[in-house]
Amino acid sequence: MKTILVADDDESMLALVRLHLSNAGYKVEVAEDAVVAGKKLLKSAPDLLVIDAEMPYLSGIDFVATLLADSTAPAVPILFITAHENHGDRFEAMGVDYLLKPFSVDALLGKVRGLLTPG
Repeated sequence: MKTILVADDDESMLALVRLHLSNAGYKVEVAEDAVVAGKKLLKSAPDLLVIDAEMPYLSGIDFVATLLADSTAPAVPILFITAHENHGDRFEAMGVDYLLKPFSVDALLGKVRGLLTPG
């Protein structure tokens, strides 16, 4: 069973994404911000990180940039979720996929399957 770490400061979004991924057969860990996500990721690397771009304390964008720059960090596929279309260029420059809020269950699961399937 693949493990997905979901980080979002919006409790309802976190619960919704967790529900959809759990129903699709994934083991889901959650974090309410990037700091908690970092601790969980370093303790046990997930198969995928789904992270909100904008969060308090440390934005998802800054967290992922730091993660990608650290050669000792686990190499984990990443999916940003965001309500801000203007972040698209930055995500692409980082080589990271993203999904705009609001999104459908099918769109979420399609992105997740694509990132978890080798090839």
